Amino acid sequence: MISCTVAWFFCTYPNATERCGAWSLLSNPEAGSWTRNLILPRCSLTQLRILEVLPKTQLALMRVVENHGVERRYGRLLPGRLRAHGLAEVGAEARIFMWQGGSAGASLMRANFQQLRADMIQAGYITEAEVEQDLARLKGFDFLTLSPIMWAAWGRRPQA
Repeated sequence: MISCTVAWFFCTYPNATERCGAWSLLSNPEAGSWTRNLILPRCSLTQLRILEVLPKTQLALMRVVENHGVERRYGRLLPGRLRAHGLAEVGAEARIFMWQGGSAGASLMRANFQQLRADMIQAGYITEAEVEQDLARLKGFDFLTLSPIMWAAWGRRPQA
């Protein structure tokens, strides 16, 4: 699955803080909080109502990646992992964005849907027609959804 992450660095190099100096910063997107599907009735722009959607294909994608062993809540686990590796002054923060149709975020969703399309359909989580419908929605002006939560966690080697 496509994502912007540098968490692999810490996993690949357990002594990353020794190689990088005193501080390490990790970030990881988390899709664990994508659990709601809020669809408001269509309305005119003058009513200033928001249409927030969690595409069915996104739910199918989450099930597929979980089946392959992905911990969708990994981002919020980063501070504990840093502490477990002996780092001090551990902290964390998280950010979330609204993605609209035609945006870079919607393009990222499209790439993920296309990459795991066959797996989602083969598992019976979604049909070909439903994937096509969601792919079309990603282009629409009225499409609006939450991004994954982007977690950043940091810590430093304890001073000797």
